[in-house]
Amino acid sequence: DAVVVAIGAHKSLKSDIPGIDSEGVTGCVDFLRSVNLGEGFETGKRVVVLGGGNAAFDSARVARRLGAEQVHLCCIESRPAMPASRDEIKQGEEEGVRIHPSKTATEILCENGRVKGVAFQDVDAFYFEEDGTIELEVAEDSESRMDADTVILAVGQEPDVPESFDLDLSEKNRIEVEDYTSETSMEGVYAAGDAVHGASALIGAIASGRRCATAVDIYLGGSGLIDEKLAPASEPDPGLGPDKEFAFMDRCEPVCVAPEERVTSFCKVDQGLEENTADYESGRCLQCDLRMKIATVKVWGSY
Repeated sequence: DAVVVAIGAHKSLKSDIPGIDSEGVTGCVDFLRSVNLGEGFETGKRVVVLGGGNAAFDSARVARRLGAEQVHLCCIESRPAMPASRDEIKQGEEEGVRIHPSKTATEILCENGRVKGVAFQDVDAFYFEEDGTIELEVAEDSESRMDADTVILAVGQEPDVPESFDLDLSEKNRIEVEDYTSETSMEGVYAAGDAVHGASALIGAIASGRRCATAVDIYLGGSGLIDEKLAPASEPDPGLGPDKEFAFMDRCEPVCVAPEERVTSFCKVDQGLEENTADYESGRCLQCDLRMKIATVKVWGSY
């Protein structure tokens, strides 16, 4: 009686720089999917990854595990502004990924139809127009190049919506929905997540899914209340008590497999917390939920 389209955004965006169709140029999603499906991928010795997000670092780190001797990651963002998580950046560098911030690719260099390198310019600044297009300010006389056997594009993702769905799409190939109901151009068909908003943080997709579920419940005659108690409610202790050492309790560093060992396999990198460190970390909780228990201050006019 109702359908929710939540197909994500798992199609790599394609850049329009010259030479992008050369053999040896691939999108990050295609690359990672191929490796995970066991189809194999010959990277060669030198890999250049274009992008600065988590997908770019995933691609760079996988390329190292496939045997690439040199992996260069180049992005338009400055080092502090790179969107990848700090752990990805740190672990990637430990594994030999070389980071080149504030660079934009101007051309994929090729020979006989096969990629052989990438030409770059340094980026002084960039900003986005209202329609989402990016404007770059590049430094004069800052041309450079890197040799490459493989170039991996990790500059964004978009939904891959089949034409047979017959839904209205935006210019960015995203599914258009009503803001408050999440309903598409077809009655009874709803959409949520990255297919609507573009690739972003997981929590945004979860929130979108909840809004969509509420709308569908109302459409099917329900109240729209989708909350469910998964465990008995517990009352926190309202008395925190003093702890003079609390401000000095630093975060536990994760225990990771050594870089020289993990780069040769697809083993689990972060080994997680042991019982004693998990107990210590829980002791650093600020118990923010107690704010909800603080009684409202009453003044004389309240009585």
